[in-house]
Formats: sequence, structure tokens, C-alpha cells
Amino acid sequence: MPCGSLLIVIQAMFNILETDIMVMQETKIQRKDLRDDMVLVPGWDVYFSLPKHKKGMHEFDIWDLEE
Repeated sequence: MPCGSLLIVIQAMFNILETDIMVMQETKIQRKDLRDDMVLVPGWDVYFSLPKHKKGMHEFDIWDLEE
């Protein structure tokens, strides 16, 4: 799935759930693979917990609706 399509899916999911905070666990992504166009959702702040060891394991992502 192209990154632009992923962003549209994430935005739609946030709208459907009508949530102010979204937490995703075990996303299996590494820092080197993150790009702005795949994680920055307009109107939302995003935070990633990425371990230094055991890359791609035990991370979580938090999206927070901007005020």
C-alpha cells in the first residue's frame, strides 16, 4: 500500500472511531523506516517509543488530537 493511501486509511480510522487519542502497540517499525509522509496525520501530534535494542520489538505509537 503506498504511503499516501496508508495516511488516508489512518485518517479515516480516526474519524470513524471519533477519538482524541489513539495508541497502537507492537507496530513492528524501526526508526530508519519512519517517514513523515507515512506517520504525520494533519491535525494530530504523533509520538513513537522506539527501543535502542531489539529493533522492531515492543514499541508503541501514540497519536494525540491537536487542540
